[in-house]
Amino acid sequence: MKIREEKGTNGWTQYTLLDDKEMSVKVLNDGGIIKEINVPDNKGNIENVVLHYQKDEDDRTDMNFFGALIGRVAGRIAWVYLCYQNKDVHARCK
Repeated sequence: MKIREEKGTNGWTQYTLLDDKEMSVKVLNDGGIIKEINVPDNKGNIENVVLHYQKDEDDRTDMNFFGALIGRVAGRIAWVYLCYQNKDVHARCK
């Protein structure tokens, strides 16, 4: 497996993982956003099977973290709570 690192103009880094069977995955370092999973179809044509934004700036402004593996805070906020069915639900740190 090969790994390529590319610096983007927006400050993000894109990592491309390549195997020896022409499959590849492209992931951004911000939230682990998956940009591409390229695999061959039954005729050998390489296709990206990920639903994604065409422009990186759209990823930056997406408040729903479309395609991200983790949110931007990645569990780094202590004593979090949210309102669910009119009740406060607390996340406890152990």
